[in-house]
Amino acid sequence: MKSKKSECIPSENLETALHELKKAGLKVTPTRKMVLLHLTNAHGPFSIEEIHAGIKGKSCNLTTIYRIISHLEAIGLVRRTDLGDGVARYEYHCAEHPHHHLICRECKRIEIIDRDLFPEIEEVAKSKGFVQINPCFEIYGVCKNCAA
Repeated sequence: MKSKKSECIPSENLETALHELKKAGLKVTPTRKMVLLHLTNAHGPFSIEEIHAGIKGKSCNLTTIYRIISHLEAIGLVRRTDLGDGVARYEYHCAEHPHHHLICRECKRIEIIDRDLFPEIEEVAKSKGFVQINPCFEIYGVCKNCAA
């Protein structure tokens, strides 16, 4: 299911991400820019190894990618997703396209579902005194292809 909201535009996402990076006091290094370019151009979520493989030139090592992703997650530019296989995956957190995931337990295929399908959840959290709420749902099942 695709979101009815406007889709994120990769070039605008990259500019926004670079602005947020600077605002957080982090330098825009070539490697950080390559990681952000990959995450804003290709919809994830991706493992650290997949991010490394997706970067053109591979002028950095996995440790550097882990460090960059940790910083990006800390400032809210990426969000972590768990597909139930023990591997952390990351995707660019696009404010214009908030969404959740349907994940096939068999093939790990991911379908995006609109965040607006769960409006009451945020209200429940607010009613319990929570602030800075960012609901994130990973719904697991078996897709029709794997179930056949």
